[in-house]
Amino acid sequence: MRTLSLCLITAATVATTAACGVPSEDTPPEQIAAREASLSYSPPVLLKLQHATSRVVGVAGHDRGDNVWQERQNSYRDIDQRWQLVDLENGYFAVRNVDTGWCLDVAGSSTANSANILQWTCYYTTNQQWQIQVNGSGYLLRARHSSKCLDVQGSSSSTGANILQYTCYYTSNQRVKFIRTSGVVGSEYHPSI
Repeated sequence: MRTLSLCLITAATVATTAACGVPSEDTPPEQIAAREASLSYSPPVLLKLQHATSRVVGVAGHDRGDNVWQERQNSYRDIDQRWQLVDLENGYFAVRNVDTGWCLDVAGSSTANSANILQWTCYYTTNQQWQIQVNGSGYLLRARHSSKCLDVQGSSSSTGANILQYTCYYTSNQRVKFIRTSGVVGSEYHPSI
């Protein structure tokens, strides 16, 4: 059984969220490394989008701040399409790219509809924390800070379509399946939620 601990942010701790066990940009790298070593990671998976055949979540480039987009699944070997679910032990997960080591991040911690989702250094802040919810035959990824869902803009099925956050409507363009890229390749992975 998991227990949740609450953290009170006061004026004295507002400059850094590290006081609550959550790294910030001011947190020394060795503290971030120690935190990461204590977390559990899923096997590498594809985030397969359910509204379009053979479409997965990938990254536009290898730089911090690059947008996350929809792309054609070429094979189970494309490393920029592989992700790990990082159990933050608080009911939320970070989604970390295997290639870059960076996490899905809602740009600027925006709470607005249509805010871009990009990859950024994993600080595990609330705009990088995702609640995984069962929805039909797949899962929704709901951002902790905004309660909005990962969404393919305009339900597009085109390669390069933008991935953003939007009000959760529980539609197929917001639904993913986690597909293994190691072990039993191509089988579904079901996280413990």
